[in-house]
Amino acid sequence: MTFFESDKEVRTPMKNQALVAKNLTIARGDTELCSQVSFTISSGQILHIQGPNGIGKTTLIMMLAGLIPLSDKTQLMWGSSTPKDWSVLYIGHLVGLNSGLSVRENLNFLQSLNLDFCADLDAALNAVGLSGYEDITFAQLSSGQKRRVSLARLWLSDDADRLWLLDEPFTALDTLMAKRLSERLIEHTKNGGRVILTSHQPLSIPIDILNLKKYALQHDDVDSDAEWASEC
Repeated sequence: MTFFESDKEVRTPMKNQALVAKNLTIARGDTELCSQVSFTISSGQILHIQGPNGIGKTTLIMMLAGLIPLSDKTQLMWGSSTPKDWSVLYIGHLVGLNSGLSVRENLNFLQSLNLDFCADLDAALNAVGLSGYEDITFAQLSSGQKRRVSLARLWLSDDADRLWLLDEPFTALDTLMAKRLSERLIEHTKNGGRVILTSHQPLSIPIDILNLKKYALQHDDVDSDAEWASEC
């Protein structure tokens, strides 16, 4: 799987091909949480992974990102390509940026790893409402502002062949920024992109739903139905 690509010529265009997952097993250590998870996502789709805390939503996102190995029985294909060939933009629920660097320095570093990111950092920061914060140290920002810096990558990437994997991207965002993010997700899918995300917040955009409760194996550390209903 390709996270940070240095040569776009080596990629096979996959914009019009479906991503198909069959018989995924989601596990935490030696404990299986879900089994036989299957779904298909095509160009222009947003897939919202739902389920109670502890059921494996983040684990599934990380599996798709290539950060957790798949079981031998799993079938995971995008057209004729396997995960190692995919172009992925993964943003986890932790912002994963350097607290000692400025906002601009953090994004410059990410841009150096993603040569197909556009060069207009100022436009990306303006899109997330952080114009004027370029030279502020990351540690000085609020939680919501830190999330915005992390999400600025979505405005630096215009590659419709890239799969966006977003774990709780709406966390800590105010109403205005949540609206801007929703609009960016829709823009990406209108260009033929696809998005797989988790969120405990109700979404006001067109989505398809994958509820992991359908595939869950019962464990005491997974929230009850009542708790899940209260969270949503």
